[in-house]
Amino acid sequence: MEAGERAGGDKRGRQSCAIRIWTEASFPRFDLRVDDHTDPLKELRRLWRLAHQGYVPFQAALPSRARPAGHTDRDAVYRMCAEYAEAWNARHPE
Repeated sequence: MEAGERAGGDKRGRQSCAIRIWTEASFPRFDLRVDDHTDPLKELRRLWRLAHQGYVPFQAALPSRARPAGHTDRDAVYRMCAEYAEAWNARHPE
């Protein structure tokens, strides 16, 4: 989307954008959209950072075939999320 914007963007202007990311699941892993915003790409990037940092480690803690009960220690899940966000931010500075 950013490359498209640099190449001239949409002739109708900038107002909204969305991203949907699928994995092997039958539902999208991420489905984010920004509507009626003055800088939709910047806002989508902000939402992506928040969603990615919080959801990816949380999803790893959910029940799965390998771990049917999932992680049941709430403090451990919060630590996983914080550690993941810290490492992700170090690799992806704003």
